[in-house]
Amino acid sequence: MLNLLLILLITLSTPDKLKDKIEEYLDQKLSGYQKYEFEISYAPKETDNLVIDDNRDFKISNDVAYIPVKSVNGKSSSLSFVTVKLKLFDEVFSAKRNINKKMILSEEDIEIKLVDVAKIRGTALTENDKPNTFRTKSLIKKGDVIISELLEKIPVIQNGDLISAQVQHGNVMVSIDAIARQEGCVNDVIRIASKDKKLFKAKVIDSKNVSIIE
Repeated sequence: MLNLLLILLITLSTPDKLKDKIEEYLDQKLSGYQKYEFEISYAPKETDNLVIDDNRDFKISNDVAYIPVKSVNGKSSSLSFVTVKLKLFDEVFSAKRNINKKMILSEEDIEIKLVDVAKIRGTALTENDKPNTFRTKSLIKKGDVIISELLEKIPVIQNGDLISAQVQHGNVMVSIDAIARQEGCVNDVIRIASKDKKLFKAKVIDSKNVSIIE
């Protein structure tokens, strides 16, 4: 309660001029979001000569941003930060229902929502990420934002698939029929077995071909 009161007092005592400067600055820095909301939680006491310092980096950590400022008095200046509490809204995918492990994402499972992503632990999935090319690594509960850390690419080769395996012998490329012993995406290294049951490691080229590496 004391901390909340302190934040409120600081916010109320912050001149509108400074708030306008902060908003103009955040408009540039947060242009990648659909919209944002902010509340100044800390600012230096003396704000009359306060200017935003473009020579230092803007820092953001989840829902807190640190805006570099400096107070200019004649030839001298002092450096500090204005701290703001953020809500960052973006259109991301969320689960319409529980999605079980190893399920391919479909339109029936997910929907686009405008949500505050500031506190999300992970990288939220957007339409640009083509969600139907992913499957889940674990259970995703109804209402949860879909984050990339809970997903994996859909394998192009499944365990047990018949495939063609290439191996280089000098200047000659030899192909043998083989069976996948693991699932894998393009560029993954998986185990395969030849028809005479010899085991190899091979790099996935596409859904039908692999290249033996050892």
